[in-house]
Amino acid sequence: MPTHKSLLSSNKIVTLTVALLALLVGLFLMSFNNPPSLDDGLRHIAMAKAMLENGLYSSGFAWNNFFYEGYFADHIVDPWYGADLAYIPFASLPIVTALKAFIFSSIVLLMIAFWYVIKPMKLPPAWIAILLSILILGDQLFLSRLMLGRPYVLMTAVTLITLKGILERRYLLTALSLAVAVLVSNLFVFPLFIALLGCIWMWTTSSGLKGACRMGIAIIVGTAVGLLLHPQTIEYAVHTFDVFLRIPIMKDLQVGMELYSGVFTSTSATALLGVIILFSFICFSIKPRVQISEWHKEGITFLCFLVIIFLIAFFVWM
Repeated sequence: MPTHKSLLSSNKIVTLTVALLALLVGLFLMSFNNPPSLDDGLRHIAMAKAMLENGLYSSGFAWNNFFYEGYFADHIVDPWYGADLAYIPFASLPIVTALKAFIFSSIVLLMIAFWYVIKPMKLPPAWIAILLSILILGDQLFLSRLMLGRPYVLMTAVTLITLKGILERRYLLTALSLAVAVLVSNLFVFPLFIALLGCIWMWTTSSGLKGACRMGIAIIVGTAVGLLLHPQTIEYAVHTFDVFLRIPIMKDLQVGMELYSGVFTSTSATALLGVIILFSFICFSIKPRVQISEWHKEGITFLCFLVIIFLIAFFVWM
């Protein structure tokens, strides 16, 4: 049983790790005179500025005001409405400073969310520090994507919170995190997918059908609330279904590199190594007397299943 003093010491170590990583990210961003990326981040800051001028909740204002051809020129919809709201606190700053401030804040938020999720696992503070360092610095490609200033980082943090809600069977937390996820980006389909799989897992544990149904209701309510809070509810729902039904099927679409298989990327080796380390850690940290049923009850088998599912998707997507 950890003492109060040991818990304080543990929190200090993790807090120091987060602070050092944040300092490293901050120094890295300060070394750039120009935006780290002439990419979507600048567009979202422009949208945030426009939202301040045209109102935060306007059903007739979206990306169609910026595009003259393509999908968004013909459809009044903002699939990143909640994310654009998150850019607003930085919208009054000079454009380069605003983008750097958002990147820094979103990475810190991701670290805090990750810590929040793994804290109940009672890992040694050194392990948590190592895992936080791997999260931010473990893969060059992932780090470069963190520096793009896209809503992707916010969605990753919200997905972790959704996973925590499922593992700890917290219905309200799951509903709230899914509502936020729906508003942040149409990538909410991924935390939604995790939550639905979590319902099946809960059904096979002591929670039973009753607990799974309660979680299912929380998932439906959270998703519905997120859609209803969106200023373009119908258009957003149609856009989401259109995108995620069309991309995997229509092979002739021009899509970004992130939608292709990860087999020949630098991340593939990191992903495989990470999975090997994860499964090795599970095997050697669990006491031999602990039964598979205990693993299943605590959600370890569920996490392993998620890792395998997303690893397969990473290698075969498109």
